[in-house]
Amino acid sequence: MIVITTPTGQIGRQVLGNLLDSGEQLRVIARDPSQLPAEVREDLDIVEGSHGDAAVVDKALRQPPGRQSSILSRASLVTRFGHLGSAAAGRFGAAW
Repeated sequence: MIVITTPTGQIGRQVLGNLLDSGEQLRVIARDPSQLPAEVREDLDIVEGSHGDAAVVDKALRQPPGRQSSILSRASLVTRFGHLGSAAAGRFGAAW
């Protein structure tokens, strides 16, 4: 599972477009899912909310035991947790 933040932003949109045909399961965090192209919404697992909200990040990262998510954010290409704002920084105990 790959989680993409800000999928309607300038970089997130490009990342999403590049990954749609990858065969990977994609999950996006979007404040307004209606801003996503209608033709791709059915191919995505959409978590509505902000990547600055710890509860939204927790929901987006929820996986079955033994599985791990990769996060793609507006500020990075592929990182373990990417730049998810202060809510995620507190959640993962890292300084962003």
